[in-house]
Amino acid sequence: MGEGGVANFFEMNRGNDFGHSIVCTKNPHLNSHSRVVAFILTVAWVMLALLGGNANKNAIKSELQNINYGALNPLHVGANKVTAITIFHSKGPCQLVFAELIGKWSRVVFSPTRTPHQSVGAIGLLMDRFDEAQKATSLQEELKRVKAELKTAQIEVKNTQTELTMAKSNLTHVETKLRVSDADLGAAQARVMSLETKCKAIESENIVLSQKLGVMIDQRDMFRQKMEEQKKKVKDTEVAAATKLEEVKIATQEATKAGMMDLVNSMGRELVDSGYLLCRKKIQKLYPNLDISCLDDVEVESLPSSPNPPDMEGFVETVPPLSSVPPKPK
Repeated sequence: MGEGGVANFFEMNRGNDFGHSIVCTKNPHLNSHSRVVAFILTVAWVMLALLGGNANKNAIKSELQNINYGALNPLHVGANKVTAITIFHSKGPCQLVFAELIGKWSRVVFSPTRTPHQSVGAIGLLMDRFDEAQKATSLQEELKRVKAELKTAQIEVKNTQTELTMAKSNLTHVETKLRVSDADLGAAQARVMSLETKCKAIESENIVLSQKLGVMIDQRDMFRQKMEEQKKKVKDTEVAAATKLEEVKIATQEATKAGMMDLVNSMGRELVDSGYLLCRKKIQKLYPNLDISCLDDVEVESLPSSPNPPDMEGFVETVPPLSSVPPKPK
């Protein structure tokens, strides 16, 4: 806004009663921009008062110079009915720059050598400088914010670098483990190949053993069949032998019975002969002078002899007949 713009603004608003419509208070919700707008309107009212008369010029000059100390006291301008226009100094950077500019330019604007029109031009330049100062302040705030963000980003980069270093260390450790795992995998694959070879050999042996087992099973079946046949033959032989044994037993019993009868007859006859001889000897011993030759002619009835009498000469003593024994001399 230049000198002409401020003049046009004042010309359009000359004669309007803004005394009761513009009031700046301590409202905390007003931001820096709202305070700047309030200041511009306040300066407009001040310039209207200046253009209306020079009676209040020194009072307004004194009040504007007080901005150097941080406050603008209420202005009582009777010609324009300004009842309460108050700007409170705040701690923001825009208000500090504003106070400094007002302190600098008030000595120029209210110089006794300047006309009101020149004062209006100076106030326009003041507004332009204030706008530039506000932009510079905004840029400084933006710069501070960017610096803070840069510092935060640097911290994040540092943390990221630390994490990257740790990640590289972990990666090296993992690569070492991976190499060890590769070596173990190679050894395991070699063992697996060896086991596969052994497994194939065992499978071949199993096939051979299965074939041999099949042959042995066939031989076992044949042996069982032969054993069954042999058992049947043995059983038949046992039956035949039992039958024959029974027959032999019966025949043996009959033969034994006949032999026993013959033996009994032979032994009976021999006993009779032996008894006869013993009796003869006993008689001769007792009666030596007795002639017993007549006893030789006595026939003793005996059992019928067997067709094959046993040879008893070894067991019976042969005694001569009594007639052959001469009598003993007296």
